[in-house]
Amino acid sequence: MANKKKPARRPSGLTGGKLGSLFWLLAIVGLMIISAVLYFSLDLSANRKHHSRNVSQAQRLSTADSPLVPRPKPTDRPRSQGPRITNNSPKIAIIIDDLGYSLERALPFLGLPCSITLSVLPSLPYSAPIARKAKEEGKGVMMHLPMESKTGKEPGPGAVTMEMPSPELRQQIAEDLESVPGATGVNNHMGSLGSEDRALSRRIMEYMKERDLFFIDSRTSPDSVLGAVALECGVRCLCRAIFLDHEDQPDRIREKLVEAADLALKQGMAVAIGHPRPNTALVLQEAVTLFSGKGVQLITADDLWGE
Repeated sequence: MANKKKPARRPSGLTGGKLGSLFWLLAIVGLMIISAVLYFSLDLSANRKHHSRNVSQAQRLSTADSPLVPRPKPTDRPRSQGPRITNNSPKIAIIIDDLGYSLERALPFLGLPCSITLSVLPSLPYSAPIARKAKEEGKGVMMHLPMESKTGKEPGPGAVTMEMPSPELRQQIAEDLESVPGATGVNNHMGSLGSEDRALSRRIMEYMKERDLFFIDSRTSPDSVLGAVALECGVRCLCRAIFLDHEDQPDRIREKLVEAADLALKQGMAVAIGHPRPNTALVLQEAVTLFSGKGVQLITADDLWGE
């Protein structure tokens, strides 16, 4: 019997179909690997840039307002080398006279960054507006009482005279005060004649006492008795010590400010009077610095007697 032939064995290995599938599988895996490498490379680069920006921003914040970086407290900053101002420091009051004719002349003084007092003439076109604005700005307000002068010059509306009967004089002062709302004190305008008259001075001071007003003797006469009579009547009173701007020059006004400060240091307080002039307003811009450097407190006139 003839031998039967066994079927020939196919060689083991990959067929063409399997080889093709493997090729595409490897290709896909390769693409995924390349994509992953590119992704992480780009992400790393972005992170580096972001980190760089954060570092730069942190550096800026460290010198600005970062809450993580402690900033110097006010108490840590260098202090002024001048004397310390306290309630017991020498005091000076600066009074600006002759206001009421013009709002424009008053504005530079209303805007000053310091405590001053405006003395307003009565019954003038801008008397009440200036007085009200001064109160709003925290300035002191006084009524500038017109009195007779030896020169015979007309003192202006609202003047009191030696010949006035007492009822008329009292009525006149009441009307003057009404035209300067908020006035807490009075000083004399002109009055080189009237301020020397004891009878007139007493009648004025009796009314000041009734209204609980203080009085500043402008000392337009060296022989004025206003201050002495005020004290006799129990009226709070001080006398002007310095006229700031008899000479309308910045350097001379500055010298007068220094003189006033030195006087306050010597006797505890001082009163200086100026006028609504541009040079006076200009120099008074320096008043706080000048006075604080000497240990002198600038206050309104009614604060000369404390609370």
